[in-house]
Amino acid sequence: MLHYVEIIFFRAYADLKAEAARGYLGVLWWILEPLIYLGMFSFFFVYIRQHADGKLVPFLLTGLVAWKWFASTLPACSKSIAGGVNLMRQVYLPKYIFPWVSALTNAFKFLVVFCLLLTFLLVTGVRPTVAWLALPLLVAAQFFFMLAVSGVLAALVPFVPDLNQIISNMLMPLFFLSGVIFDISRIPEPFQSYLYFNPLAALIADYRRVLIDGAWPGWGGLGAIFLLSAVVWAAACALMRRFDRVYPKVLA
Repeated sequence: MLHYVEIIFFRAYADLKAEAARGYLGVLWWILEPLIYLGMFSFFFVYIRQHADGKLVPFLLTGLVAWKWFASTLPACSKSIAGGVNLMRQVYLPKYIFPWVSALTNAFKFLVVFCLLLTFLLVTGVRPTVAWLALPLLVAAQFFFMLAVSGVLAALVPFVPDLNQIISNMLMPLFFLSGVIFDISRIPEPFQSYLYFNPLAALIADYRRVLIDGAWPGWGGLGAIFLLSAVVWAAACALMRRFDRVYPKVLA
């Protein structure tokens, strides 16, 4: 097992190194790309709509950073087994390694951007509180939730390639259903409760509660997300074990 953990981290490191070497900007692009993304949304909602207040920009950027991590990780992990066909033909590897590598690669890039977000919040007057100690737990909850969901998708994509298109088309509706650009708590019941059934919406709300309001996250919801992630990841592993020897043939 330890051997496979070393492989996961080595592959993640190799992917990061290869991605950085593809362009002239290298690692700088990991920072520039999300900054451009966040800057465009900030300009639209703050300057064009002219309704900025003291918490609007932190509110918006916190949601966007969490969403960007999800929107980058889900498609990458979902394609990971199909994309690893050349490697699996050369050496046997448990198939769960492939989504893990993609998830870790995107997690590293997220942490770079997340540190920039924390710096921005501090510079603009947001004061850290003891509730910030919950941030590693929130990051871990989102990581395992994304890994679990994309693990199931990665196990199925080799048999149903159209899932890639479905995932791409579903990201935009999910963006608006996750409270990225609005406060779900201000929506009338019962719609508010329905939206919170979306784990990503609950996580984004918790990030804002911790970072901006200085309050603790909802422990019950966070525990439910960890439990859900464990169940879904178990299902993903069961699927990958079931089709372990089939993938090289299907992807031939």
